Amino acid sequence: MKPVFYGILIGALGIILVVASKSKSDPLPPGTVFDKIVDVRTAAEFQEDQVAGALHIDVLDSSFQEKITKLDPEKTYAVYCRSGARSSNAQSIMKKLGFKKVINLGSLEQAKKSLNRKEK
Repeated sequence: MKPVFYGILIGALGIILVVASKSKSDPLPPGTVFDKIVDVRTAAEFQEDQVAGALHIDVLDSSFQEKITKLDPEKTYAVYCRSGARSSNAQSIMKKLGFKKVINLGSLEQAKKSLNRKEK
């Protein structure tokens, strides 16, 4: 009986950790307008579906910082990925590189819901 109980307990703890590790998107104030939306997922994920007009720059690619620094750090950017974790990482990198206005939209689905085509 004890092995079954411990198995259930470990499984439940694993689920709690996965749910707790999901990054939340930043609050999106009404009327927020973006100069550019950046999809930071892999190329395969981007090809499956994306926000219309999004720029694709994979945060896991070794050239991410090089590509992102070609953007104007004074403009307003929105980033998203599959779950919100990679976009949170991209947001941190961009802020360290001097980008002042970077909003994490979270997942692709959250981005689509939040945006409703509010970008420029």
